[in-house]
Amino acid sequence: MRYILIGLIVIGQLLGADGSLKSELDAYNALFYKQGSAEAVGAVEDDLSKRHTLNMRQHIPKVGDKAIEFSLKNINGERFDLNEAFKHSPVVLFWYRGGWCPYCNIQLSYYQRYHQAIKNAGGRLVGIAPEVQSMGRVTQQDHEIDFDLLSDTDNAVAKQYHLVYTVQPKLLSLMDERFGLDDYYPVHKQELPLTVAFVIDQSGIIRYAYIDDDFRKRAEPTEIIDVLNKLKEQR
Repeated sequence: MRYILIGLIVIGQLLGADGSLKSELDAYNALFYKQGSAEAVGAVEDDLSKRHTLNMRQHIPKVGDKAIEFSLKNINGERFDLNEAFKHSPVVLFWYRGGWCPYCNIQLSYYQRYHQAIKNAGGRLVGIAPEVQSMGRVTQQDHEIDFDLLSDTDNAVAKQYHLVYTVQPKLLSLMDERFGLDDYYPVHKQELPLTVAFVIDQSGIIRYAYIDDDFRKRAEPTEIIDVLNKLKEQR
C-alpha cells in the first residue's frame, strides 16, 4: 500500500497538480471514486452524510479558546505533556485515524516533508491517533517520520476535544475487511477522531484551528507555517 500511495502522489505531480496537500488528497480521492466499488463509494457517502448532520464543529475548541491540557505516551512509550510542551514552543497538534488510512498516509508523508520548515518557524509538530503503539511504530517507519506520534488508544483525549464519531456499520465492515482494523484498535474500532489540526501558542491558546468532518480533507502545512511565523513576529 505504501508504494501504491507514493506512486499516486508522483503521478498527481506529473499531471500538473499544484503541489499542495489538497491536490495530493484529491488525486487519491479521484482514483478511489473511479476504481472503487459502488458499494464502497456509497458507504463513504452515507457515512459522511450522517456525520454532517451531527454538526460536531459547534463543540470543538476554536481559535481563542484555551487548549485542553492532556498527557499521553508517544509510540516509544515516552510521556508527552501538552502543558509542558507549549511552554517551550508553539505546538502544532493534529489528529489522524491510523496508518491503515490512505488519506492519513498521504498527510503524514506530506507533513514529514514540511517538518523542518515547521521547526524553522518555531513550531513542534505532534500527531495523535487511536492506533496502538506497535502499529504507530510501523507508521513511523513507513514514512520515516521524525516528529512526535502519540497513541490515544481509547480516544480519551479526542473525546475531551469532542472529535470522536461512530463510523456507520456498512463502512466499518468494509474498512475492517480491507485493512484489518483489529490490529490497530483492540477496542472501540467503530470510534474514530475527526482529522482536525490546531496551532497552540506558548500561553496555551489556540491560534489556528482546522476543523472539517470530512476525513478526506486535511490542514495545509503552508497555512500552519504562516501562523507560526506570525506568532514569531509577535514575540
